[in-house]
Amino acid sequence: MKNKKLPATTIVETIMSMLLVFIAFGIGIGVYTNILRNDAISAQSSAATILQRLALEAKTKDRMLDETLTVANFRIEKKVSLYKGLSNTNDLYRLELKAFDPNDRLICSQESLLYYPAK
Repeated sequence: MKNKKLPATTIVETIMSMLLVFIAFGIGIGVYTNILRNDAISAQSSAATILQRLALEAKTKDRMLDETLTVANFRIEKKVSLYKGLSNTNDLYRLELKAFDPNDRLICSQESLLYYPAK
């Protein structure tokens, strides 16, 4: 019988191909993580915009009520309380707004002071 050489790969070629596969997976995981991070940032910025709009409405329309609202897939909790930082004043209120995602995770929060003189 004659010795026939069988076509095969060397260990160096196998290691190089595994290295290329690992590099491709690393790049893919990096891109996937970046997409998820950008989605979270866009959710935070849209929630912040909604909270700013609701704070402006509370200031301009004298809506001094504790409320729970649903706006654009966010559950918004609005709490208004008398500000206790200054004595002898009943005209200053603390407005606290919190935005939660559908999984009840806090996405964004905002606090501000409202001057609402007694009439």
